[in-house]
Amino acid sequence: MNDELYEQVLKEVMGFDIEDPTTLLKVMQEYAGLKKNYNNIANAIEMAKTTGYGFASPVLEEIKIEKPVLVKQGNRYGVKVAASAPTLHIIKVDVDTKFEPIIGIKEQSEALADYLAEGMDADPHAIFTKEMFGQNMGVVITSGINSKLTGLPDNTRVKLQNLMKTIANKGKTNLIAIVF
Repeated sequence: MNDELYEQVLKEVMGFDIEDPTTLLKVMQEYAGLKKNYNNIANAIEMAKTTGYGFASPVLEEIKIEKPVLVKQGNRYGVKVAASAPTLHIIKVDVDTKFEPIIGIKEQSEALADYLAEGMDADPHAIFTKEMFGQNMGVVITSGINSKLTGLPDNTRVKLQNLMKTIANKGKTNLIAIVF
């Protein structure tokens, strides 16, 4: 095989230059680790896309297990083995954002609305390629959504995590009330 063609194809597939076989091996090791992690959450992502909620089961190495202990129930005995493990929960949430520039008179606003709507009948995402005030509309809309996501306070994130923990551990046997 032609070395130049091999290097060109490798660069196109990887997205960057690979200087030597050692670099290629390091990149492949990194990708193998990332693929292993992705395989663990791939089903959770698909579940969340279809049902709105998905979860990734832990691998055995992540499970913390306690020593078995003797338990007594009435005049009978048994053994209790307790375990816990971190799990990843993926929830699909539709986040809304708006971009409402006030630009002047009615005719100017109508012209802007027509410009932005142009091509949307054929491709609903055509607006994302439009430029407005020197910015791509796709970037403007994505920034609005991301600002809401990154603005979620830490205490709210902790409360959400604790809520998911309670639902996962006690949801089948207890009544859970959610108060906002």
